[in-house]
Amino acid sequence: LNSVAAGRGLMASWSPDGKLAVISKSGAAGRTITSYLADPTGKLLANLDLNILPVKCLVAEPQTYCALPQSYSAPQEPNLPDDYLKRAVYSKDFIYLIDTQKNSLEPVWIALDPTIDATRLSKIQNQLFFVNRYDDKLYSLEI
Repeated sequence: LNSVAAGRGLMASWSPDGKLAVISKSGAAGRTITSYLADPTGKLLANLDLNILPVKCLVAEPQTYCALPQSYSAPQEPNLPDDYLKRAVYSKDFIYLIDTQKNSLEPVWIALDPTIDATRLSKIQNQLFFVNRYDDKLYSLEI
């Protein structure tokens, strides 16, 4: 048993093979999130300067898909990840592809006024599936 990471508001989402994780922890006030890609020992592989909640990611090597919040339904910045997990706030997301081989971040789905709060992402062939927390329905996106 090894400690991989520590911190306040710590969350992780692992690839199915357990070789890669998106790990995030909230700042002292719970208003900002620091995210990074790590190996099973917790070694930092890439710093992600993004506001990522790992529960909104499908982690795979070399391509990770994440729903990145553009805004929240709260009038003030939410206390992350607590408010999100308690469903006290919802996010409006764009979906991005993080490619570790190309060291790139590419948009997969962007809308002018997104009404998608994507979670439980999965991929089958060229389809990305996710549950929208606004209506708890399953959606697919051709990628």
